[in-house]
Amino acid sequence: MIFHHVGCLVGDLEAAIESFKPVLAGPPGAAIAIARQGVTVSLLPLPGGAVLELVCPDEGSRGLQEMLRAGQSFYHIAFTVEDLDAQVELLSDQGYRLVTCFRSEAFEGALCAFLKVPTGELIELIQQSGPPSGIPSL
Repeated sequence: MIFHHVGCLVGDLEAAIESFKPVLAGPPGAAIAIARQGVTVSLLPLPGGAVLELVCPDEGSRGLQEMLRAGQSFYHIAFTVEDLDAQVELLSDQGYRLVTCFRSEAFEGALCAFLKVPTGELIELIQQSGPPSGIPSL
């Protein structure tokens, strides 16, 4: 696993992008609507090669909207993996729970999976280029 990005919930994507511009290492990524997840995202390059993913839930994304209303902005931490199936199995054996598996427009159709860690936080795994995963889409 290699660190990829941190996801942060925001209520106004454009305002959040403007707020982060002074600390960016380059231009912000274009806004990408991911209808399947009910969000619009933008990837922001940070100094040192880190990436911040701003995640703005659509009005129909009740769970994410509730998190925002509760003042929660941390959403997830993401890693790239070579073998998504093997990593999901390994983490499942350690008490992680698969939440969903999907192909993400934000990462050029890469297969991704969200998992809940035993203490309740969320991680995202992003399959690097390679053979398709056997994990069914939920």
